[in-house]
Formats: sequence, structure tokens, C-alpha cells
Amino acid sequence: MTEVKTRLIMNLTKRQVICFGAAAAVGAPLFLVFKDVIGNTGAMCLMIAAVIPAFFFAIYNKDGVIPAEKFLLLVLRQKFFYPKIRVYRTTNMYALIENMAQRDKEGYFGKSEKPAGRHGRPASPRSGREGAGQAKSAARKTAKNGKGGTKGKPVGKTRRA
Repeated sequence: MTEVKTRLIMNLTKRQVICFGAAAAVGAPLFLVFKDVIGNTGAMCLMIAAVIPAFFFAIYNKDGVIPAEKFLLLVLRQKFFYPKIRVYRTTNMYALIENMAQRDKEGYFGKSEKPAGRHGRPASPRSGREGAGQAKSAARKTAKNGKGGTKGKPVGKTRRA
């Protein structure tokens, strides 16, 4: 319970006092009118049936937070206004991968769609290292003539970690 509810009369909250007062205002005249018509037992059962909803609204709090009328609105909305069956759909990634592998096996993807490497040949797994050959040749030049062929600058593409 996060907040303290102020009590008014006989340790009842304002909500409870209003609901119990409404129940007494409806129940007492109902009993007095029907006591002679259907007898004491019948009038008492009719009064109890008429007063129970007011008692419910006065006392019931779902989890101590949601009052009865809000809870009933939520239940009615769920039962009558929202769809009964909620479909949970997922994407089966394993089936997609198998489907792509099957299409690749059948030659669904043409050869022209595969990426080409240098000189129109298929790309090699080492295609990301184009600058390696240039760096080796620069190192050979430096070793041959003793001069820094690159003047301290890296040759080719460099990778940053």
C-alpha cells in the first residue's frame, strides 16, 4: 500500500461511507415495501441482492490499487471488445537459412550476382588485404637502398583497431 487512506466515520474511508450510505438508501425502502408482499425472507433476499453491488464497490480493490469499477471496466473490455484469439507470430530464422541454402544449391542466385574480385575473378577470402603487397614492396625498397622509401608514411590501406 503506497498511500495512506484517510478515515472518516467509524474507521471507514470516504468511498466506503458513500457506498454504504447508498446501499442503506436503496436497501431499507426496498425491504419495507416488499415485506408485506413477499414476506420477510423474500424481502430480505431481494434487499441483499440489491445491496451486494454497493458493498462490492465499497470494499473491493484489486491488489490494493485498482478500484472495483476500473477493474470491471478492464474485464468487460477484455471479454467483449478485444479479439478472443491473439495470434503470436514469429519469424523462423532457421527455415529462412535453409531456404536460402536450398536456393543456392539449385543455382537460384546467378553467377553474375556474386561479387567479383580484381580482374573479374571471384573474390578471394584475402581480398580485404589489398595494401599488404604494397607495404611489402616498400619494405623491400627500404632494405635495398637504405633510404626510407615511404618517408615515415604508411603505404597502402591501413587498418585501425
